[in-house]
Amino acid sequence: MKDRPRFIASLRRLRSEFGGAKEKVLVIASVPSANVYTQTFDAPFLSGQSLEEAADLNLKSISPIDLKAGYADWQEIGTQEKDGKLELLAAFADGAAIDDYQQCLKSAGFAAVAVEFPALAISRAIQALAAGIDAEKPKVVLNVASDGIDFMIIRRGNLYFHYFNPWKLVPAD
Repeated sequence: MKDRPRFIASLRRLRSEFGGAKEKVLVIASVPSANVYTQTFDAPFLSGQSLEEAADLNLKSISPIDLKAGYADWQEIGTQEKDGKLELLAAFADGAAIDDYQQCLKSAGFAAVAVEFPALAISRAIQALAAGIDAEKPKVVLNVASDGIDFMIIRRGNLYFHYFNPWKLVPAD
């Protein structure tokens, strides 16, 4: 975060638009893509606590970060019927960066009930709102944003692949 005081001031101005409510305003925080790493993995057909345990074990083995200093979560994105496997998407984020955003939100009167990244939000929006698009067919989606380009592959309405390329790494021709 380049200018924390300015960011908090902007959040407070935004919060003032919600009137005089004394309780915190609940939000879903979308953190910059540069702070998130994703990877798909498979798990056997399980459910309930068994699936939770299998997914958590996989998260520990594939994590690119120290999970004690970061955040990780997963969601089911599909099934491979013929192989008898579930397809899962894992997302990992550095704890310090996420905590910094959470603290800024809190100091401005917001409470994050969830933290996500743009590619996940975009894939959900496409699934819910895109009229006339066959959700079963794979899609390549580009999100051109002020901090860089998100490249996504969405299949059956779920995010399967995500790669972020910041502008500073894009060659200038």
